[in-house]
Amino acid sequence: MTLSEYETLFDGLNTTELLDKSLTLGQISTIEYFMEMTYYYDALKNYLRTENEYHQTMAELYKYQL
Repeated sequence: MTLSEYETLFDGLNTTELLDKSLTLGQISTIEYFMEMTYYYDALKNYLRTENEYHQTMAELYKYQL
């Protein structure tokens, strides 16, 4: 997946809201809720780290064009 695809994915999902609703309605247990939230935030953290590295690399490359 590209960074823009990940951005679209994270922007389009209501993951935390859906998990909150599922927990409130009893569709998932508290343990499942925290496991899923951990997975979601780990994925988001990895995406943000990758995006940061991309922008740092691009800034380094553009430095030589100026």
